[in-house]
Amino acid sequence: MASADTNQPSPVVVPAIPGSVYDDEVPLTPVWELAMRSDSSIGRDRIKVKTILSPDKFAMHGLVMFGPHPLFYEDDADRKLRKEFVLDYLTCDVVQGDDPEIDEPEGLTVKNLNGKSLNFKKLQNGLIKVNNVLIRSSRTLDGDIIVHELDEVLFDHQKKIDEAVDDLIEKGSTDEDLCASEEESSEQVL
Repeated sequence: MASADTNQPSPVVVPAIPGSVYDDEVPLTPVWELAMRSDSSIGRDRIKVKTILSPDKFAMHGLVMFGPHPLFYEDDADRKLRKEFVLDYLTCDVVQGDDPEIDEPEGLTVKNLNGKSLNFKKLQNGLIKVNNVLIRSSRTLDGDIIVHELDEVLFDHQKKIDEAVDDLIEKGSTDEDLCASEEESSEQVL
């Protein structure tokens, strides 16, 4: 059953990653962790994520086949893209696959942390889709956090990432630039 905390603050920052997410190796975690590192920590712990939608590991690896990966660069545009990407897959609502609203013709709609709608609908074959993307697997982690792994990305992320890859290539970005960014991020965290 979906439940929303109406007092939940609008996220200005990327929320903290619950420990059980690290233990479970959710595919979104590396990007989420980097988004946290390059974002403010003020108010982070007030946002309680209850449902995580994560592209599965194949979808995450397939985001960039060749070229620099914009979700791991540290310029302003890439940090903004990374933050948007992460917040689009998180909600403070509990969305379980057995929620009766999912069986209804209009399905169950909740908002992600960017305020975009996530519509869950059960298909006749019993599978569930969110915004017409198939949920491959679901599980409940410690702390009653629900993880739904998706077979592809939501919204227009693939298009945005493709455009960001083109921009990085046009700028002449290399793996050396990526490593320098990671070292700078590490120094900032220390």
